Amino acid sequence: MREAGTGLITGLVCAVFVVGLIFIWKHEFIIALLVGAAILVSIFVATISGSFIPLFMHRMKVDPAVASGPFITTLNDVISIIIYLGLATTFISSLS
Repeated sequence: MREAGTGLITGLVCAVFVVGLIFIWKHEFIIALLVGAAILVSIFVATISGSFIPLFMHRMKVDPAVASGPFITTLNDVISIIIYLGLATTFISSLS
């Protein structure tokens, strides 16, 4: 639960910073909100997967130090793209 809280706080701080930066730069609040939400959810999911996958690997009797790195990286990349494109699809009608 502490890892989830850490991921949520880190994601929220990054999202607020990015939303402000994009809004100042492009003056598009919907795009800023889209990117900020994608970053928030991606960081949260990455934190959760980064803490649970090594535990799962250990339970499956696989060395977490060897197997977790590539698996977590690939999973986080794929999930982040899915989150961003899913949110963009949801907000597409609001974009100009």
